[in-house]
Amino acid sequence: MRLGNVAKSNMITEKAISVEKKWALPISKLENEHSERELAAWEAGKKEGVSELQRGLNTLMKTNLDVAWAITSDLIKVIKKKKVKRPLVKLRINNFDSFDILVLIPEDIFHSDESDSIYSAITKIENDCVDLNIHFSLIGENVNTDIELMDLEGFTYNYLYNEPRSRKS
Repeated sequence: MRLGNVAKSNMITEKAISVEKKWALPISKLENEHSERELAAWEAGKKEGVSELQRGLNTLMKTNLDVAWAITSDLIKVIKKKKVKRPLVKLRINNFDSFDILVLIPEDIFHSDESDSIYSAITKIENDCVDLNIHFSLIGENVNTDIELMDLEGFTYNYLYNEPRSRKS
């Protein structure tokens, strides 16, 4: 696409730069290519700014995941008092500051009065957490529990324990 020449004493010409192949941005170019150097500097600065933003978001995400793990660890301590050794815990990341956490406990404990204290702990944790949006869901696990479906729903991260977890808690 030719945008034409502008007749001026300093010989400024118009040049088109394609943006996503749908828009053309005319850039004035001096004979000594001064504007081209400015454009290159702007592009470098833009890339550095994006890179800086990405590093900041990565740091924030890592920090928030660490906080979510620590909060979940506190809940697991409460659950272990109910004779549940290693509940399956799955995380879904909604946003850099929003997480959903599924906690699977044996169905018999889920349907008993013992789950009341777990629900109380969940409510307290969710209310005390002001910097993050964390939502816990307690689920009774049985032989029909479909872990693959949970993965498909985005709960792809598992809480890590030091030793392997058996299917029976």
